[in-house]
Amino acid sequence: MKEQTGAWNDPQQPRRYHAYIPADVLDDDALYARRAPSSVRRYATTFPTSVQPRVAIRVTRHQGPPPVQRASRQTAADPQTAPARRKERLRLHWLASVGLGMLATLMLAGILFPLWHWWQGEQDSLHYGYPRTVQADQDVRHGGVSHFLAENLHGHIFIIEMQPEDLTRTKIYQGPTIFGQQPDLQPVTLTFEDVNGDGYPDLLITVNQQRCIFINDHTAFRPATPADKINGGGL
Repeated sequence: MKEQTGAWNDPQQPRRYHAYIPADVLDDDALYARRAPSSVRRYATTFPTSVQPRVAIRVTRHQGPPPVQRASRQTAADPQTAPARRKERLRLHWLASVGLGMLATLMLAGILFPLWHWWQGEQDSLHYGYPRTVQADQDVRHGGVSHFLAENLHGHIFIIEMQPEDLTRTKIYQGPTIFGQQPDLQPVTLTFEDVNGDGYPDLLITVNQQRCIFINDHTAFRPATPADKINGGGL
């Protein structure tokens, strides 16, 4: 059914006709142009003016990285290959290993040597006291058993021989003098041995790994000379 608009009888006005569309059809959303989603592609097609254009929708699928790249990522993240690469990076030259070993040895020696020196000094203080002193009783055929007292007095060694039964026969002998660092801390030891074969015990003084010999002249002790025959030879 068609209806007329405008002045039907007016010859100067063109006749226009409108199609009659029911109300339920007007509510259909398909009759109205809709805006396509922004995430899709639109392809415009030229249609005749009498035909309503259509919208073609093409959905694209996003794919992941190529299989080769994915495999490389898995290889880089593989926990089994990571320690091997880390070992290759931490590998040092053999000269560096030798240098580190020498440095560690020097550091250890620098720590242990002062510690040993301190411990040795504590042991000497416990046994010899300060000043370093040593005592001994020995029969050297000077009229009975003699009591000997050797003392390190600031690096100077003194030996005292006493007769407990007669102190008027006390004798003092001056031993060697010690030089170097902390000479007053060096202990003194006394030994008695017949070194010239005359049957009388001689006095041997040892300090700082050095030995000094005093010859027994049957009444006292005197320092040895090159003329004395010690152990069958000269001094």
